[in-house]
Amino acid sequence: MKNFLNRLAEMEKNHQMVFIGIKDACVAKHETTVPDLDGQALSYLRAMVEGKVFGSGPSAASLNNSSSLKDSVQTAIDFEKNSIVFFSAMKKIVPDKDDKNKIDILINEEIGHIAVISREMAAVRKTKLKVSG
Repeated sequence: MKNFLNRLAEMEKNHQMVFIGIKDACVAKHETTVPDLDGQALSYLRAMVEGKVFGSGPSAASLNNSSSLKDSVQTAIDFEKNSIVFFSAMKKIVPDKDDKNKIDILINEEIGHIAVISREMAAVRKTKLKVSG
């Protein structure tokens, strides 16, 4: 399970690099207009920055060696879900079509991570049942 969680962390680092690339590209193009006429995406992103979205519930930073596997996995799934919502909001305000496509890829990967985490947990539960049964 430790290897599995390390692989997920590595995937998230890759997502971070893609996201930073998108941000840098927007800054380099001096894009100052944001196509968010209703202001929802910007309001959501502001709430995220202030810790109102990812700040609820246990965070990865709060997990430690005494945290249960269930808590760790639930935190990972919650993070993936929040990432999907975050990337969806970002997609709404990023004007470049190529950047929107990159964000779509990230969203699909996050959805895949939830499926992978769920399968891994099912396998762990199955193994525990065999051991205890």
